[in-house]
Amino acid sequence: MSARTVNNAIRNLKILFNWCVREGYLSVSPMNNISYQPDDTEHSNVFSDEQVTKLLQQPNRKTFIGMRDQCATLYLADTGLRIGELMSVRVSDVDFSLNQIVLPGAITNNCRTRIAQISPLTSRELRELILYCNLERDDFLWVSQFGERYTGEIFAKMLCQESRDQQRSCITSHLSALLCHKILT
Repeated sequence: MSARTVNNAIRNLKILFNWCVREGYLSVSPMNNISYQPDDTEHSNVFSDEQVTKLLQQPNRKTFIGMRDQCATLYLADTGLRIGELMSVRVSDVDFSLNQIVLPGAITNNCRTRIAQISPLTSRELRELILYCNLERDDFLWVSQFGERYTGEIFAKMLCQESRDQQRSCITSHLSALLCHKILT
């Protein structure tokens, strides 16, 4: 069993037994002296400016798919969102006047509404994509060439392929946050 799995079990048991103490079922939690296991997972290195630039140059902007994927990669680089959060954004969540995106609690990992700032470049690219796709206010921002919702799995596969082309490890939903703050101005 991995340290992460054990730590999740410890955390859940601590929550349960602390609730039992608060409710008066127990006087002391049996988990008080239990500590978490060290997590030896390697942390990935942050992408260099050159690697992010290459990743952004991969899609062919002369095609709809290239335009969409380059815009989504810019968006990830600006915000550091998880891919699932990215793909759940609707046109109505984008505030172009403030260059920000309001992420409703229903799509965030912690169920809290968040605001993600985007650069003027990303804002301009998003406007262009919305106009090109003729999207309505309630439509998902990311759609396929057939107008259907574009899924995070498909986008992640594309990013993985492009990152492999650059001899990088595969980009996962959490690893996409490593792009954050690496966009060149």
